[in-house]
Amino acid sequence: MKIGLKNKVMNKAVKQIKNTLHYFDIHDSIIIENERGHKMNVKAANEVKDIKKIIIYSANVDFPETLRYQKFYESSDAEIFIYFHIEDYFHVCKYLITPTEISEYLNFREDFLEFHKARYSSST
Repeated sequence: MKIGLKNKVMNKAVKQIKNTLHYFDIHDSIIIENERGHKMNVKAANEVKDIKKIIIYSANVDFPETLRYQKFYESSDAEIFIYFHIEDYFHVCKYLITPTEISEYLNFREDFLEFHKARYSSST
């Protein structure tokens, strides 16, 4: 099951996020249209300096608890991807209403990872 999570969630989701960011880099304009015919160029989203990379997943009943509580993945190029089980993400959105609150929470999680990474790497 652990290999399944790694291949399915980590590799696919991380690659999808990286491909999306690359797509934004190579296109001058990305126009989307809603059901009412309103068009918007979402290319401006690429101007955000601190893009949060989150992976939201759902798991089967037999999903191991140890993997259920894995909260981060750091790629080989030091990019941090934050994992959310769908239930956890639901609660984040329920209690943190504004985008600013959610952004601050994601910053907290990244800082938490960095703090503990430094703490454990210095003890070895």
